[in-house]
Amino acid sequence: MKSRDKLVFIRHRLPTDRSTRWHLVQIDLDDTNPLLAKSMGTYTAKWYAPHHTDRKHRPPTHCRFWPDIRTRATTADPPTRPFHISPGKVEHTLRNDPLAAWVTHDVDLAADLLAGPFNFADPMPPTTPQKPDSILRHKANKFAHLIDLDHWDQLRVIGRQRDLDTSDIDRDPRPPAHTV
Repeated sequence: MKSRDKLVFIRHRLPTDRSTRWHLVQIDLDDTNPLLAKSMGTYTAKWYAPHHTDRKHRPPTHCRFWPDIRTRATTADPPTRPFHISPGKVEHTLRNDPLAAWVTHDVDLAADLLAGPFNFADPMPPTTPQKPDSILRHKANKFAHLIDLDHWDQLRVIGRQRDLDTSDIDRDPRPPAHTV
């Protein structure tokens, strides 16, 4: 995989899903069994979810996607409760909190790949004399972990070809404005 972030859109049905739907995942080559990958196309994937605040105000196409970290009551329980932490704090949290876990599943990329691999969109606009690099870096954090619109377009097209409902990617969660 040539992509730095190793992101892909897949179709998959989690135990909590009513039907097969699209998901954004990151392929974890370190945890993937190389024999299964080569012979069956099965890879270990880490799930990403729309940022919890963004999702209240924007459709998924304009949301940041953060690692889907969950907590559990005991280490024997499956992780179920969302635990919102920034991507930069994930490794530290997983290392130090035995009740936190990144949602991870083995996926059949050969059958379920919809789009990718790709990287997160570059959050840094070019610097200008009016906007020095230090100011832009501060603002770039608000735009980190977005998905380029071209990848959403690819998901729409391939989803349609494979009879997968992708209508929710453009759905704005806000109620329509009342007009007088």
